[in-house]
Amino acid sequence: MGQRSPPKGFVCYSHVDQAWLKRLQVHLKPLVRDGSLFLWSDTQIKSGQNWKAEIERQLNECDYAILIVSADFRASEFIAKIELPKLLASSLN
Repeated sequence: MGQRSPPKGFVCYSHVDQAWLKRLQVHLKPLVRDGSLFLWSDTQIKSGQNWKAEIERQLNECDYAILIVSADFRASEFIAKIELPKLLASSLN
């Protein structure tokens, strides 16, 4: 049997809440390390990459999303207009 890829997660958060993202990454590190899951956040975008296109690609490829919800998350235009609609539409399929 071939090895299956781990489920791919997308972390949706406000940059103001980056400290919470780092805590989440620490908590999930054992699962990432043993290959049980793959966790993606925009901190993995490399210099020179088209950040918006990369976020779109990751939104299209993710199996699940983790939302770090705060007042800043709710106030974010990018989250409200780009990320959440895509994630919610994907969850309906």
